Amino acid sequence: MNQALATGIDYRRVPLAMVVIALIAIPISFLQTRAGVLEGHPTFVALFGFASLSVVGFLSYWFVFRQLPARVKRNPFLILFAVFAYATMLDLLIALSLLGYTDVMNGYFETGEPYLKSSYGMACNLWDGTAHLAMYVGMAYYLAKSEPHRRLAMFWTGSLMSACGIYMLGNLIGEYAEYIEPSYAINIPFMIVPVFYAWKIVSDDKTPVGTGRAALAAHDYVLALGLLALAFLCAFRMLVVLNPTVSLTHNWAANVEPYLLAPARYPQMQMLAYGFTLMPFTVLAALSLWRAPSRGIAIWAWLFAGFVCQGQFAHIVGNLNAATKDTQFAIGQGAMLQYWSANLLVVLIPLWFAWRYEDKLRGAQR
Repeated sequence: MNQALATGIDYRRVPLAMVVIALIAIPISFLQTRAGVLEGHPTFVALFGFASLSVVGFLSYWFVFRQLPARVKRNPFLILFAVFAYATMLDLLIALSLLGYTDVMNGYFETGEPYLKSSYGMACNLWDGTAHLAMYVGMAYYLAKSEPHRRLAMFWTGSLMSACGIYMLGNLIGEYAEYIEPSYAINIPFMIVPVFYAWKIVSDDKTPVGTGRAALAAHDYVLALGLLALAFLCAFRMLVVLNPTVSLTHNWAANVEPYLLAPARYPQMQMLAYGFTLMPFTVLAALSLWRAPSRGIAIWAWLFAGFVCQGQFAHIVGNLNAATKDTQFAIGQGAMLQYWSANLLVVLIPLWFAWRYEDKLRGAQR
């Protein structure tokens, strides 16, 4: 607050402005629906999408961020977060349209991104319009005050990389592969920007790291066992999607998670991503509990925390939504405990490790 008083600026207005910019998407969506903009040629829809995001960025700077101190308004990520926040509200409207609460974005499914009609696409957009919007509001506030926010930035990066990575790969190989339209390219900036932002945050992080080794508590041994159990689960579910017919994996694919074999291929991509990335990290994380804390492990811990939170939300919500449309994706009788135990384990263990490792890192710095 002292910094705000010294400059005469209330930095709380920045996240408030971010919310207002996002909400502007609602009337604009209704106007473009009435004008029939989304019913045009797919190339026109893609160009219109890029143009509207660019205009939002320019207007955000001109009417809001231009009034901030030079050190803040010259930060390009603040403008990008405003554009992304606007996009999150569009994604929320897409999710609500798919759920039947409105029809404002129905035209976009035909000429923009038809693969959004999938249960996974709905779940991804629902997460984007809620969780990601909250993250943009938080990061905008920290950027305006020039305060460090490594954990939030890494969590957001992991979350967005999961959302875009699984989504874009699934579109290319799943049942929607024949329906790729030019609007597919709109997703590319959402893959590139997080990488550069994470790199900037890590480069600017000058927090000293001690060499002391924090004492292991009793729950650290439980955490280590949880991490190893998660590694086994990742390997097992990867086997399920790669070869669901053998006796070891057949029961799981047939009764516990039949959604893993959905023709849209998003669940398969999710399990492969867990197998090739999360599984080796959990083994490394378990071993790191016995070593001196490292900033690098802490960074990766929050990246994976965001990765699994988004991934599991999209997977679970997508599964439940798909089961309402097609009973073949319903969780089997008597398999609820296995289903929820497995899916909650994937969320809770990485989050627990990220928080615990951050505590160990801070303890080593003292």
